[in-house]
Amino acid sequence: MHKFLSILIKMKKADITLVACAFLLVLFLNTYFNLTSGVAINEAGTTVEEKFYLAGPDPYYNMRLVVKTLENGTYPFIGGVYGDLDPLLNYPLGGTGGRPPLFNMITIGAGKILSLFMNETDAIGYAMQFLPALYGAMLVIPVYFIGKHVFNRKVGIIASLFVALIPIHISSGHGSAYSLYDHDSFLLLLTATTLAFLIMSIKEQDTKKSIILAAFSGIAIAAMTMTWVSSQYIYALVGVYGVVQMIVDIFTKRINKNVVRTLLIALFTGYIISFPVLWVKRGFELTPQLFIPLAVAAFSIIYLWLGKKNIPWIISLPTIFGVGGIGLLFLYVVQNTSIKLFAPLKKLSDVIFGPGIYGKKVSLTIAEASKFDLGRTAMSFGPALYLLAWFGFLLFLYRFYKKKYPRESLVIFVWFIVEAWLTSIAGRFLNDLVPLVALLGAFVIWVALIKIDFSSMIKTVKSLGSGWQGIKKGIKARHVAGTFIIVLFVLIPNSWLAFDASVPANMKEKFNTNKLGAFGLGLHTEKYWTDALLWLKEQNKNFSNKPAFISWWDYGFYCVAIAENPTVADNFQEGIPTAANLHTSESEREAVSVFIVRLVEGDMKKNDGKVSDEVKNVFEKYIGNKSADLVKILEDPTNYENTSYGQIIGEEYEGKQFTVREENAVYHDAVKILSSLDDENITMLYKEIQNVTGYNIRYYGVEGYDINIFSVFTFLADKGLYGYETSEDDYYKLWYTAKNQLWIPVQGSGQKFTPDEVKNLSEKMTQDDLREIYGNFIAFTEKKDAFYNSMVYRVYMGDVSKSVFENYSYFQTLFHFYYPQVPQNVYSYYNYFTSLVLGGMKPTSGLRHFAVEYISPSTGNDSLLFRRARLCYGCPAVVISKYYEGAKISGKLESEGEPLVGIKAVVEQKVSIFDEERRISHDSVITDKDGKFTLLAPAGNITLSFYSGDVLIKEITFNGTGVFAPISEEEATRTTFWNPDSWKRNIGTINVERGGIKGIVFWDKDGDGIYNESIDKPMKAKVKIGDKEISTNSNGRYELHNLIPKRYPVSARVNGYDSKRTSVIIKSNEIIWQNISLTPSKVAVTGKVWYDENRNGRIDENETMEDVPISFTIIKALDKNAKNDSVSSDTGGNYTISLYPAKYRIEVNYTTGNVTYYYEDVIDLKIGDKTKVKNIKLARRE
Repeated sequence: MHKFLSILIKMKKADITLVACAFLLVLFLNTYFNLTSGVAINEAGTTVEEKFYLAGPDPYYNMRLVVKTLENGTYPFIGGVYGDLDPLLNYPLGGTGGRPPLFNMITIGAGKILSLFMNETDAIGYAMQFLPALYGAMLVIPVYFIGKHVFNRKVGIIASLFVALIPIHISSGHGSAYSLYDHDSFLLLLTATTLAFLIMSIKEQDTKKSIILAAFSGIAIAAMTMTWVSSQYIYALVGVYGVVQMIVDIFTKRINKNVVRTLLIALFTGYIISFPVLWVKRGFELTPQLFIPLAVAAFSIIYLWLGKKNIPWIISLPTIFGVGGIGLLFLYVVQNTSIKLFAPLKKLSDVIFGPGIYGKKVSLTIAEASKFDLGRTAMSFGPALYLLAWFGFLLFLYRFYKKKYPRESLVIFVWFIVEAWLTSIAGRFLNDLVPLVALLGAFVIWVALIKIDFSSMIKTVKSLGSGWQGIKKGIKARHVAGTFIIVLFVLIPNSWLAFDASVPANMKEKFNTNKLGAFGLGLHTEKYWTDALLWLKEQNKNFSNKPAFISWWDYGFYCVAIAENPTVADNFQEGIPTAANLHTSESEREAVSVFIVRLVEGDMKKNDGKVSDEVKNVFEKYIGNKSADLVKILEDPTNYENTSYGQIIGEEYEGKQFTVREENAVYHDAVKILSSLDDENITMLYKEIQNVTGYNIRYYGVEGYDINIFSVFTFLADKGLYGYETSEDDYYKLWYTAKNQLWIPVQGSGQKFTPDEVKNLSEKMTQDDLREIYGNFIAFTEKKDAFYNSMVYRVYMGDVSKSVFENYSYFQTLFHFYYPQVPQNVYSYYNYFTSLVLGGMKPTSGLRHFAVEYISPSTGNDSLLFRRARLCYGCPAVVISKYYEGAKISGKLESEGEPLVGIKAVVEQKVSIFDEERRISHDSVITDKDGKFTLLAPAGNITLSFYSGDVLIKEITFNGTGVFAPISEEEATRTTFWNPDSWKRNIGTINVERGGIKGIVFWDKDGDGIYNESIDKPMKAKVKIGDKEISTNSNGRYELHNLIPKRYPVSARVNGYDSKRTSVIIKSNEIIWQNISLTPSKVAVTGKVWYDENRNGRIDENETMEDVPISFTIIKALDKNAKNDSVSSDTGGNYTISLYPAKYRIEVNYTTGNVTYYYEDVIDLKIGDKTKVKNIKLARRE
């Protein structure tokens, strides 16, 4: 150990100081703002899960492992041969868990130390949040030593400072941000440490020191093995370096046993120290962690033998490559092997010849599993620094060649090539480039500083007394230009990006600038899921066998850590077929069928992959002779006679590449059989499956993001390919609208084009012509009925109509296309339809069995609204529904002994969204000829409402006693399903009290529609209310009682008068006052306009005149309804006008050419008059 410490002691004090500054700078940037902003803490919380927010879902599973370790005293859920599965994951099969213990055990140790100064909850919480930031800061140490030993100490110092200025390292995701309690920063530290000690060991001439350094490299490898399930990466990286180094040595005839010693000590030390963890998971299996050291050892024997025999490289290298080719051929052959011994080789074969690291279909839906574009990659490191690193790599290769292939440099070469290859596969690996970008960028800066020659400038300035003369003589143009370029293009941009990465989202708002926001910690998602799942935890706290929760797999770790509740799908990508098929189910029967299949999968796991006899008996009871087919589907889906396995997905939409996979064929085919049952039979089938398996899925969680990524669910359920291969499937269709001919559906204007139509236009027209006529084409996605029928949409949005949501989606697209200069009509429609969506959201509305139980807070300071995608922006973030078999509520609806027929009975929940009470309708039925009804009800204080048309005529809230007591959980879930009396409730006869109506029929003389006793005149009239007619008294009053509550049309009839028709809602035990206004009926006045050209006193042919304006001016009015009016004659000289009764002056004053025609007369229209004929004979004034 003293020899190892002597290496550190050799550091200059200046180096120690500068590296310490780099360490503190990283720690400040990744911790200070995130800590002091309070974004990661809930002061009201009392447990670790409640109080401490972590960045992203993966850290929450680490939280679960820490909490369970502290509770039980042993590290849980390692999985594998001797470890336990996590019973809360992948319900009901149990999840692999499988995270090795070191990372979390260090946290527990740090928490114990902190508990000396604070309570244990805070100690563990702060340890989880802080340690990843500490690991990120510690990275500067191995980076310095690698830089020092590969280049020189100055490069090491510059590289350690660059680590602090790389935004992707400071930020969350896979960086080192405070509260990012995942192992990424720890693994990066261990990787750099492994290679730093490896380099020092290879360079070290003293054998003992070299052995010690190699052992320390091995300790770092062991630490990775005891932290990461994919630790074979570090063995592969060291192994690849070792093989390449030995090949180079053979070529250059520099065979050195020190290389072999260093490699084998490092690899086998790592394996031996970590063997207990590997043994728990894999037993004595030939793991990659053992296979790789053995392979390197075998190659080392060949290497040393070649050195001993001094065989020329022209013979040895082709032989080695030939052996390597045979090895690759062997790997290709074992790719599909089932031999357990070759399992590790099979994984390696998959990487080389098979689907690769991210070869699963699910990887196509994960952003970080895809390759990032150059812009995003460069910005992750700072654009200039990233380009400098690549230039540095090229410069480094040149230096490597000129210096005759130094071994320590080859480590960097292999590391960079491996990491560049990985980042070309997936953006997930981008953070692994941080130390390399820092080192290679620092190398370029050091070379530039040498070329600029600042040292001579300093000497000159000092020699001339440091005054103006010295500055003038010493500072050259290259010094100014070099400083300017480095500061302007590297230091300033990276400092700003690092600052951006260090400031959390909630603090950026205070800076009032749009120059921040590319990076930084955001915990909004964690906050709203924490709130939702703490609610779930409270619901199930008294259950020993908790009902499972199902959501998309992204949220599974939140569930097991916060709610401590079983989840079907989780972030180990387990349970995806179940979740995807549930999300895309288009009916409750399909959804329940998915539940049934999942529970039977759990039963099969206990029975060696076979359906148990108990389950078979339940199948036979409900589906009879189809049960054999169902069992075949479940046990051997690929060989079922009518299997969907292997069918091309979306073939009718030109899909070619993807086929239905086995895991989805089970659901497709089984659901097809099960969902053919009626509602009651599939409900009871599911209940009995729960009973015989002991499993239970009941809670279903959806968040606003699920609406935005619905195509992911259809893709992974093997039901659709929109956005992956086709532009249309059963759920979506792609359209385009042209900016210059914008399609506005609510106006019926503009055009929309299919992709083929746009393609045809592009082939027929030049790009200039296209732009001139159409402008830019704006893509938008039409959602089909299958989307709106899906469980995701119905549980989250409820019954927001297709027309509303389609327009909302479309104007969202236009709004963001035009932003910030949005046209006024687009902006108006965007706001209008957004308000309809927010105002119309009624989760689970229309579903009989799924009832909303939780909605994220939507008002006040505690509001948790969805804000991470366009659709559903501003809606409550999370909705959790609960499945109920349903209590059966029956009764009879009467009114004073008369059965009420055709009345809609509805089971409703009342919920509050945006401080507004909303009625969530569930089961509904129309009363029969006897007024009887039967409905299903969820648990709780449900409301039974009765509607006549759209009129609520009666409601009963179950919050009392007896038959109107709240529906119990036992009733709603049919706990004792074999005893129907326990979940059926007859509430007897419900009487709807009748109501009445009264009012005054009056002549509305002032025309305001309101009865004014001093002006208006009561009228004796016949009043019709629905199909009943009564008479008013002499004072115009009417009154009618004993009306069944509903909406009635109301009108009055008096000769010579028109009644204002209206409708009234009659309510129980209420007398509605409804006055009826009358106005005198208009009288039609008609005739011809003519001029007696031949003066014979008759209207002859060609004597009528067209387009002659005629005015009717009131001389004496009967009321204020009468108004002056006018009309013009038509082509035949005819005119017709309807006027209120009054005395009118008729006037014409019409000029055509040089001739003026005129007319004047009086007409007196009486109330009750019929059509009046009044011909207008014109006189002419020359």
